[in-house]
Amino acid sequence: MTQKQVIAMLREHRGCVGRCGHIDAEILRLQRAIRAARAQYELDLAAPPMSRLDGMPRSGFSGSPTERAAMAMADERRFEESEAREIIRRLEVEIARLQAEREELALWIQYVDSWLAGLPDQERWVIERHLVDGEIWHEIGLQYRDRFCDDISRDRLKRMQQRALDRIWAMVS
Repeated sequence: MTQKQVIAMLREHRGCVGRCGHIDAEILRLQRAIRAARAQYELDLAAPPMSRLDGMPRSGFSGSPTERAAMAMADERRFEESEAREIIRRLEVEIARLQAEREELALWIQYVDSWLAGLPDQERWVIERHLVDGEIWHEIGLQYRDRFCDDISRDRLKRMQQRALDRIWAMVS
């Protein structure tokens, strides 16, 4: 991992955390859709078939909705060929894709969180304000004075950031 990659990871950290949260919500939505599709399929199985009013007797038909549902669910081929199964397959593929993306983002987030945890408070604060949040030096200086009760120059803030980056680089190498 290069120093430029480390800085890029720090700059993208907030976006990665937000994307991870979005992916979690999207996976939950898709899982609900799968449960709804399965429930609808089961309801469709339990519904009585359309009656033909031609007066002819029917054989091999169970009048019990529970028996009909059990017989239909036992026939796995019927489910595999159903429209519900195709919908569920597509949703499962999308969930797998999102889970893979989330795993990559979680690794990225773990790196950055570990680096930040390994820094002294003031250095971590400067890195978070400037690289992670993208604030300008002037604003960081004003916030630093309010937070740490110490006036600080832009150059000193930059040196503090460089010291923090050097520490992070030492963790990486």
